[in-house]
Amino acid sequence: MVWVWPVLGLVAGLVFAIWVISSSPILDISRHRIQVRRRGQVERVIERAKVTAVYPRRSKIVIEAEGGRKVFEDDVEGDKALVRSAFVDNGYPWEGPSS
Repeated sequence: MVWVWPVLGLVAGLVFAIWVISSSPILDISRHRIQVRRRGQVERVIERAKVTAVYPRRSKIVIEAEGGRKVFEDDVEGDKALVRSAFVDNGYPWEGPSS
């Protein structure tokens, strides 16, 4: 019965990982809008015309509108250079490091 504890730990770790991944936002970025999806559902649509700044803050991406109002601030999984490129290539005003 010594093997039970490691197996339970493995199962608990997998369940936690699945929960974290499923609750992480997915950003669909186009030249006209950003769609924020969670668990397969569109949670929010941010029109490009309203975005005045996009920048990283620790592990989060922050999207601001007029007057510095934050319309999105959350963890985004993925390579930082690819995240930056997705915004810059679609014409968003990136205010973070260039790499």
